[in-house]
Parts: sequence; structure tokens; C-alpha cells
Amino acid sequence: MNVPDTPFETKVRATFVVVGVLCWYGTTLLTEAVLVQLTVLLGVGLVVPQILLEVLDREH
Repeated sequence: MNVPDTPFETKVRATFVVVGVLCWYGTTLLTEAVLVQLTVLLGVGLVVPQILLEVLDREH
């Protein structure tokens, strides 16, 4: 069963999505390697906030 996100979790995810898009744009200026660009976009935008929220959830 999925539990709705708290406002804090939503803000963290939204912030990392924006940061991920900015990092992705930066990688497009540095390299043409699509795999690197995709890894940065998904890593920063999705994976990092998920790990961060899991760690913070275990501390509470």
C-alpha cells in the first residue's frame, strides 16, 4: 500500500528534480555522450532524493 508523500518529501523530490535538470543541462554543454547525460538526469533527479529520504526516514 502506498503512503502519500508528506509535504517535506514532496519539496525534497521537487528540488532534486530541478537540480537534476540543471545538472543534465550542464552535462549537455560538456559532453555529447547521451548515456552520461541520462545517468546524471536520473541519478540526481530520482535516485539521490530516494536514497536521502530513505536515510532520513530510518533516523526517525
